[in-house]
Amino acid sequence: MPRSNEDESPISLFSFQDIITSITGIMFLVVLLLVMIMLSSFEKNTSDPVAVETCRLTQELSELKKKLQSLQNNQTELAEQLAKLKKLTPAELAARKMELQQAIHSRTLELKNLIQQLKIQQDKLSLIQQTLENQQKQLTFQQEESIKFKARQVEIKREIAQLEKILRQQEKLMQFTIQSSSSKSPILLELSKSGIQLFYPDKNQLHDMRSSKGDFAESQSQFESFIAPIPPEQYYFCITVKPEAFRYAANVAALLQKNLFERGIELLPNDQISIMGGNTP
Repeated sequence: MPRSNEDESPISLFSFQDIITSITGIMFLVVLLLVMIMLSSFEKNTSDPVAVETCRLTQELSELKKKLQSLQNNQTELAEQLAKLKKLTPAELAARKMELQQAIHSRTLELKNLIQQLKIQQDKLSLIQQTLENQQKQLTFQQEESIKFKARQVEIKREIAQLEKILRQQEKLMQFTIQSSSSKSPILLELSKSGIQLFYPDKNQLHDMRSSKGDFAESQSQFESFIAPIPPEQYYFCITVKPEAFRYAANVAALLQKNLFERGIELLPNDQISIMGGNTP
């Protein structure tokens, strides 16, 4: 009596089992052939090269055994899975398929969400990195400006110290050269290589007779004409001489003596100091 369609299995896996069994048999056959080849080669020749080859083949045989054991384990697992699948009805298989599809779809959505979140985090990280770079540039610029400012402060302090030193020297020179007990008024002269400058302290007047060409003789001639109308009984001269004009001091002193003026001479410490302000003619 023939079987009804309800008793037949919905899925036939006998062909797959046959393939696995055939592969296992082939592996056993290959292993046996390798062992026979090794034994025959070892009996024919026992030289060192053969021993090396035998060692190599032995290692290969060991690896093949490991692979064979792995295949056997896989075969066992596959057999168990096939046994479970055989017990399932077509409806259960369809439900299982639907369940797997839903799981794949859910995993796909989760992966897309993770990729989207990762992109957002990457954008935030890029923005943070750009902000940090800008802050680093600004900090570097501020540090450079601070260094320049400190250097400028040091330079300004040095200039102030030099100016204070020159001012103290000028005040000391003024106190030394001007006779406060005299009834006459002082007139200050400053000699440089470019000529003569004259200053009236009581009138607060400065007369610059320096030559733009640097000709001291021209400046001296102008000075001689200038002092001619000055009364010697009312004024005396305080002569300050820069080192560069020391050779002209005697001529100026003789000129003042010729015009009956009292005079005093003081040598300045260097050519940069000027009681008149030191402007270039």
